Amino acid sequence: MKEKIVILQNDIWNMEVDAIICHANTELEMCEAISSQLLEYGGDEIQNECNSFDQLFKGQAVITTAGQLPAQNLIHAIVHNLGEDFNDGEEEFLMKAIRESFIIIREKKLKTIALPLIGSSSLNIPVKRAAELIMAEIKKHLDGETCVENVYFVAQNYIVYDAIDEAHRQL
Repeated sequence: MKEKIVILQNDIWNMEVDAIICHANTELEMCEAISSQLLEYGGDEIQNECNSFDQLFKGQAVITTAGQLPAQNLIHAIVHNLGEDFNDGEEEFLMKAIRESFIIIREKKLKTIALPLIGSSSLNIPVKRAAELIMAEIKKHLDGETCVENVYFVAQNYIVYDAIDEAHRQL
């Protein structure tokens, strides 16, 4: 299982994978830094498809096209309401959204997945804790029945890389 998880420091929008899991809010407005980069490189087709969804809730995940990105799909892990102040219990929504993302991955039979560290900047969860939470959900999925061959956990800097690497070593 551990060998299926690859930690990289890379630009996630350049990854050729079946799906990228990205941060989302309940309005699917891609305003977080990495999500907005995905939208910029992927084009309006992504936001147009996002606009077609109604009534989304924290802890859900939905799949859309990846537009002009090399990835095939984007899975939007919905971790907060637009304009919301962060409260206790945000970790639960992060874990649920990641879990829901992997349910979509299983249903769609996706094999290669990339994701950045979600939750540290958007939910104010400490970097190390966000890495541990996400890694635990990845492990749960990979320990079950799956067709996933690789999960690329993509770090945007050395601090995030070290946190992800430590969480990976603790599996």
